[in-house]
Amino acid sequence: SNYIKTKTSNDVIGIEYSSVLKNVYAIAAGICSGLKYGDNFQAVLMSNAVQEMSRFLSVISPSTDRNVYDSVYLGDLLVTGYSNFSRNRVFGSMPGEFMLACAQAIKEASHREKLVFAYYGKFYSIAGYLEWGELALRRVLDSPDVDCLIAVEYKQRGGGLPHSFAAPVSSYTLHSKAFIDEADIRTFLDGTQDWGAGRDEASTISLMRKMFVMTFCRGHGSHWYDLHGGMFQHPAIHREVGALMQLARRTMANAVAPAEIAVVCDEESLLAATCAIKSETSRLVLHQQNGAIGRIGAPYDLYLADDLVHAPFYRMYIFLFCRTPTAAAAAQIARIRASGATCVDVNPGEKPKTPGEYRAMAKAAGVHIYSARDDVMVYVGRGLLGIHAATAGVKEIVWPKEATFADAFTGVRFATTNRALSLSLDAGETRILLPRQSSP
Repeated sequence: SNYIKTKTSNDVIGIEYSSVLKNVYAIAAGICSGLKYGDNFQAVLMSNAVQEMSRFLSVISPSTDRNVYDSVYLGDLLVTGYSNFSRNRVFGSMPGEFMLACAQAIKEASHREKLVFAYYGKFYSIAGYLEWGELALRRVLDSPDVDCLIAVEYKQRGGGLPHSFAAPVSSYTLHSKAFIDEADIRTFLDGTQDWGAGRDEASTISLMRKMFVMTFCRGHGSHWYDLHGGMFQHPAIHREVGALMQLARRTMANAVAPAEIAVVCDEESLLAATCAIKSETSRLVLHQQNGAIGRIGAPYDLYLADDLVHAPFYRMYIFLFCRTPTAAAAAQIARIRASGATCVDVNPGEKPKTPGEYRAMAKAAGVHIYSARDDVMVYVGRGLLGIHAATAGVKEIVWPKEATFADAFTGVRFATTNRALSLSLDAGETRILLPRQSSP
């Protein structure tokens, strides 16, 4: 008729799948709308959505007659994704807003006397960031109603691995937010032996020490979570928790000096693609950060790109998939590149850099390298030196100046020779030392 145009199609399966997929994309659009992302970002999201829809339909139901730009595919996607009357879009905008509304309500009801902790922001986690919808990290950090964020990361936390942060904790510091690493490790009392479980009493204690010193040295905290019950019911574990708490009290007042390496990730860049691409990029971020960067042999700080304008200057920057930063972040990144600092870009599809390659670039940038070995992980800060060994043997740590060291728990003393400290460690062992600079 003059008012209705009807087209027929044999692509029954393709149309059925596209009508389902557009609802998922609309929820994503609603999330981004609730996070106050702009129209440009929504356009990128929708354009990637239709491309992913095309790839998906080509695999599920191949067809030579299908045109995903027809109204039954693209048109349905656009109206569902952009319309404020779309139930899926409205639903997608709710999770982040709901959490912030709850935090505000708690603050108001308590006359701002209560602290608000949120289990939120597993930014670098494969599982958490993609599947659990813990997005809008920048908005959460900007909120005056959230005081502390708790997150967990399971990869790279076993013996001989560098462990990792689940979130950009240096940005947390800039926003006056505390971070707590949920260390729900599987001890030697747990029968599953998964997620890097300790195989015996000594390895369990070494895992606890590694997770503690990594987080504490960068100014944040840890809590041990007995996930299944009974995994921490042992006198040696109780003594270790007490000893770590005492060590934290003794060194809490020590300053957390900035590292010389900044690792930067951009939230919009991880969100500016649909699920298949996000899986690739977040896995890249995770594996690069945990597997290679954690073995450079020097401490590093973790930022969201938007916070670089408030961060100190670093000798070396590692940009993890910073493709679509905000205008302010892009301007600051341009200033950093123009300053002469060493800048390393890590993007999907590239050959992963090895710890040795990162280390060579860091050394050329003037970064102090504490260990030149891939099997030694080093954590420095708050007057502590943490060392974790992947293999057994004598490990050498090069300190910036001549110094003496005391074991944080036994008090046994060590000294450097030509600024080098040699220690014999077992595979998977963690040693925490208290350094003291020698008099000039």
